[in-house]
Amino acid sequence: MINARIEIDDLNESLNTKIPDGDYETLAGYLLVKIGHIPKINEQIEIDDYRFIVISASRRRIQHVKMIRVGTTNPKD
Repeated sequence: MINARIEIDDLNESLNTKIPDGDYETLAGYLLVKIGHIPKINEQIEIDDYRFIVISASRRRIQHVKMIRVGTTNPKD
């Protein structure tokens, strides 16, 4: 499980991911920019090489997600 407030640079460095820079600083911001709404718990979001599963969220923010590289069976959590 990943705290969605993690900064993109830290996420890329710690998990060797390649999420691009953009108009966001955190994983939550990245997901919000990509899907345009606050996702519900258990909602799955596929972006490029990753599937994000929302583990916890409030009405106003994404809190925790599970991140899985698409095509593998090893979740990054």
